[in-house]
Amino acid sequence: MQTLDYTLLRKIGQGSYGDIWLGIDQASGRRAAVKIVDWSRFEDKAPLQREFAGVLRYSEFAAENPEQLQILRLLQTDSQLIYAMELADSLGEEGQDDEYTAATLRLVCQKRGVMPPGECIGIALQLGRSLAALHEAGLLHRDIKPANILYFGGIPKFGDLGLVTDDPGTLSYVGTQGYIPPEGPGSPQADIFSLGKSLYEAATGLDRLRYPELPAALMFSPEANKLLELMEVINKACATQPQRRYKSARAMVRDLEALQSGASLRDQKRRVGVLKGLMCVATVGGLLLLAVNWFSPDPGKVTATPSLPPQIDLGPWANGDLASGWLPGPASNDFRALLSSPLTNKHKLGPVIQLAGGEVRANGLTVFPQSVLIDVHRFCSGLEILHGTVSGELPGATVAKLQVHYSDGVVKEIPVRYNVEVSDFWGQLGEQPEPAWTGQNSATAARGLHARLYSLEWTNPRPNIAVHMISYTAQGSRSAPFLVAATTRRNAPQTATAAGASPRPSLQWLRTDKLRVSSLQTSGAGSNNVNLGEAQIELASAGPDGRFYGAFKLQVPDDEPRDLVFALTMDQPAQFQLIPLEGRLRGLLETFFATSAPVRGITEPWSHLVLLQGVEARKLEPGKEYLLWLSSPKRTNVRLKAHVLFPKPGTFNIWDATKLQEAVLGAKVLDPTAFERHFCL
Repeated sequence: MQTLDYTLLRKIGQGSYGDIWLGIDQASGRRAAVKIVDWSRFEDKAPLQREFAGVLRYSEFAAENPEQLQILRLLQTDSQLIYAMELADSLGEEGQDDEYTAATLRLVCQKRGVMPPGECIGIALQLGRSLAALHEAGLLHRDIKPANILYFGGIPKFGDLGLVTDDPGTLSYVGTQGYIPPEGPGSPQADIFSLGKSLYEAATGLDRLRYPELPAALMFSPEANKLLELMEVINKACATQPQRRYKSARAMVRDLEALQSGASLRDQKRRVGVLKGLMCVATVGGLLLLAVNWFSPDPGKVTATPSLPPQIDLGPWANGDLASGWLPGPASNDFRALLSSPLTNKHKLGPVIQLAGGEVRANGLTVFPQSVLIDVHRFCSGLEILHGTVSGELPGATVAKLQVHYSDGVVKEIPVRYNVEVSDFWGQLGEQPEPAWTGQNSATAARGLHARLYSLEWTNPRPNIAVHMISYTAQGSRSAPFLVAATTRRNAPQTATAAGASPRPSLQWLRTDKLRVSSLQTSGAGSNNVNLGEAQIELASAGPDGRFYGAFKLQVPDDEPRDLVFALTMDQPAQFQLIPLEGRLRGLLETFFATSAPVRGITEPWSHLVLLQGVEARKLEPGKEYLLWLSSPKRTNVRLKAHVLFPKPGTFNIWDATKLQEAVLGAKVLDPTAFERHFCL
């Protein structure tokens, strides 16, 4: 078949209104994608006239914008609309026409799996800039989805140009389910929504209909933090309410450029506050061990807690013990001898934090985390780390990363490199670096080896800024790092200016009798559906951070494991946190939903803010009491109504605001667009 001076080889796809063929330019031999729209197949010619007008307008625009998909030739006859476009990369072998399959974002993700966050940010930037230019030229795409994003020389561009238009007033309802926002297609913000859903699929590997769910496996990844940063952009692009979405694609590009440069959108969000000071803090044990959304920074003097010892207690995060073998292999492969060494005068020894690595995975052990976040909350002039690693690695290879997180959002990184800061805990003496401790157990002695630990000393360049936490993260090496002790040096001022940040109150203070607990109590163990009614919660207990606190208790039923879901209706903004009276909340990641818009099921005229949250059963203990406390910068009474439910695990999807609203409020008619999702990490 010949047309437009192209020889058509075979059909390679179908777009809006027409078929797409692989063609060869008879003059140059250049391959192209040729779209043919046969007008005789359609009774209503109006959409086809719009397609021609849109493609014509787009071709003029694309000729001046090389980052856009280029139209090579365009022809309209009485019976057909034909246009040739540059040909996308092939998933098959280049030059093999019989094997040509266009490389779309959808097929590339299917072939490769989840894309790393860094690569996703690069793709998002390229597409965001293209979309911004399209919109600024007065054009809309209307059907953005992974199948319509193609690669050209490795660069992603938007395809299926048949729906591009500059006349929103004459649009038919087009698009693909799941990529269309609630208000419908046909606007720049609808295109932004569609792009956000496409990026969600690429970054998580999940279908867009599962948004905003995040796969738990990704939270174990060393790149979990980058993914959560990218999700800040995706969540804003996918906001169900247009007024909460990016106002323009250019605004979305600015955030993506900030991410690519290393800035943290989550830190910026903490600084300005999520909902006029609303926050959620969740301390959790297990794999990601501390999830925090810090208080909005407040300039001025702050005071470190003088009672905190220099030793950082690793116990709440430990997954091993020096006195027993915590790794695969001989049970006698322990560090028992270390417990009676001179190091006990310098460090409190006992618990071990073991991270994942190729060596422990190769031995069938997969329960170790990729990363932990360890609570610090003090001023210090430096840190001393006692650590080791399992198995060797190339000299200079990074096996772990320590990061110091300050109260003002700044992060300092401490590399842990093989044969520089650490070496294999089983090895020959004389290797670099010098060990801080060398000992033997029956397993090492039988092999003529020694067990070794290493000391890493770090001087704090910002001793006047409080350190909130340190993160300890494996770097995907076969060598599996572990942490035995962390000690802070205390010769730092007890009062200092904290660069615009206040330390959050210690959890221990929140559990003391200084916290005013309301007479509003739980209905008691065994009750699975609780309506706590309306009450006044007095925020009158002054905390060490200058805020005022109040709380009420909840008790988890003791019959069997239960999820916890609750809704709080309040007459004013307030920060909140759920903690057990004893111990720590266990788990991985917390999320909550909030809105100040009217919500079906909430009839109180005084309602100013509605919160929805779910906590999985694995994070709770049956029969245990928990405090749900509120805080405010001023002494006040919060008018509050609480709805609490303890369903069996998995009864409701706690990541879905609609399901939570239905479960807790029992609303017959749901409003899935009212709530925005926030992470407490």
